[in-house]
Amino acid sequence: MPENDVDRSSSSSCLTALKTKLSDCVNMHEQCQEISDGWIPTRLIDIIEYSSSCMARVVHRDAAARDQPYEALRYLTLSHMWGKYDFLVLTTSNFHQLSWEFPVSQLPRTFRDAITVACRLGLRYLWIDSLCILQDSKDDWSVESGLMHKVYMNVFCNIASSLSQCPEEGLFWERNSALAGSFTVQFQLGHYNQEFDVDLDLQETTLRHSPLYKRGWVLQESCLSPRTIHFSRFPAFECRIFLASES
Repeated sequence: MPENDVDRSSSSSCLTALKTKLSDCVNMHEQCQEISDGWIPTRLIDIIEYSSSCMARVVHRDAAARDQPYEALRYLTLSHMWGKYDFLVLTTSNFHQLSWEFPVSQLPRTFRDAITVACRLGLRYLWIDSLCILQDSKDDWSVESGLMHKVYMNVFCNIASSLSQCPEEGLFWERNSALAGSFTVQFQLGHYNQEFDVDLDLQETTLRHSPLYKRGWVLQESCLSPRTIHFSRFPAFECRIFLASES
């Protein structure tokens, strides 16, 4: 992902602004203080960064909490649409394989982008339903799906793939970054002159009509997550206090 990609929502300035909003929320918003009781999901994706590559593995929560107490372990979640695209999922047959390090390049684009965001935010763990629940085990799905509300209630921040209709479309989109800010319009009627600052509020419009938020099951993820980063052409940060877009 190019660092100078200023006309994509993956630009360094955009992700830095989101990280700042997240930090402000954690440090300044009393209503957004973590209410976690130390619960973490059964499995998490452990992101391992090397100098020349990025690897991942599916780990049990006990392994994730070896070096730190449960209440101090922070993880991200990913809200996304599955679509009809075939992609790597966790099964009983590949569980052992995915429990060891595997290249992030094996994952669909949205998952890879979510890992990029996690690394930019300085977080190591990520929860994605298709990789943290055994997809061919009715027993595991029954148990883990019953805990879904706890997954999102205890998450540090949720990542929402707002525009993508399948995991291969990714989080980041091309856009005209100039539209992210407000602009001034001069109005003249006879002897009356006035200048107005206009904000198109493209983030609210985008979210209202995005594919992800037309799905009923996303309501739980949206309402229970204490914080959400909405990824579209104009990403935004949402918490219990406000919805902050680039503008």
